[in-house]
Order: sequence, then structure tokens, then C-alpha cells
Amino acid sequence: TTAALRALNVKKVNGNLSLSLYNFATFRMPLLEEVVGTFNLSTSAGIQQVELPALKKTGAATLGVAILQSFTLPALESVDGNLTITIGAYNANNLETLQMPLLKTVNGILTLGGYSSYYPNTKLTHLNGFSALGNVKGVTISYSTGLIDYTGLKNSISSFAADQWKVTANGYNPTYENMVDGQYVKP
Repeated sequence: TTAALRALNVKKVNGNLSLSLYNFATFRMPLLEEVVGTFNLSTSAGIQQVELPALKKTGAATLGVAILQSFTLPALESVDGNLTITIGAYNANNLETLQMPLLKTVNGILTLGGYSSYYPNTKLTHLNGFSALGNVKGVTISYSTGLIDYTGLKNSISSFAADQWKVTANGYNPTYENMVDGQYVKP
């Protein structure tokens, strides 16, 4: 049977945190503020909502959220390592909204993408949920065929070198120079 809600009341994880969520509508960690180590989140069939409203800081993070329609980390301010977000996968092309409105720093590479050209994300059209991001080591975005608006990354483009901008197989694939010139949206 599918449970409506699961909750874990933990404020801080001093090591790694791996969550594989399956077959219940909502998962909530309302008190979690920090994961010192690596944070791995995997969502699959049955999951409709993941709520981490207080998470401010984590080590490197790998977030498999393609099954969700919307994913928000409203308090996240920094990631101490790479931030990898899977937005398209086999039988999972649901993600329309991705919001991390307070995220200022990724001390690694920000990677967003569908699993492959066979399993892209077709619904995410913009990256406005990253508008606070000002410091990142690089950006890799691929297999997001609906993505046509990179305005949310305009504050971060000057924080890394041109060779760390890798954007392919999306609805719009601006070059690093396009971004520097303010050509954030597909003409």
C-alpha cells in the first residue's frame, strides 16, 4: 500500500545521507538544516513530493528528482562540492519546476540533465530557480529539450572560466560568450 506521508525529524547529519524514496506520496524532513557529508537523494515510482524546507548547507549532492513535477530547496544556501541534479530518466520526465532561490555557492560543478538523449527532460523550460547563484566552479547542462531560458544563471557566469561551461542537447544551447553578452533566452 502507498502511505500518504513519511517524516524524519533530524536536524543535522554529521556524515553522508542517502535517501531512496519509493511508493509513498510525500517525504518530509522539516528540521534538517545541514548534511556535512555527501547528500544523495533518489526518487522513484509513487513519490509526488519531497520537502526539505530548512536545509541550508550540504556537502556534494546528487539529486535524482526526475519523477517529481516540482522540486524546491527553499533554504539551501551552499553546496560544498558538486551539485548534480537528474531531471530526466527512464519513465521519469515530469520535472517542470526546479527552485533553489537562496543558493549562492556551489564549490564544484553544477550539473543538470536528463539521463540521455533517449531519456531527456522535456518540461523544464527555465532556470530562474537559480537566480541567487553567484559562485560556482562550472556548469554542465544536457538533455533538457524544453530548456530555452538560462536567465537564472546570469549572476554566476563570471565566477568560472569559459571552458567550464558545457551545454549540449537542450532546447537552447547558448555559448559562454552568449551568456556573457546577455543572450540568456532562445531567440
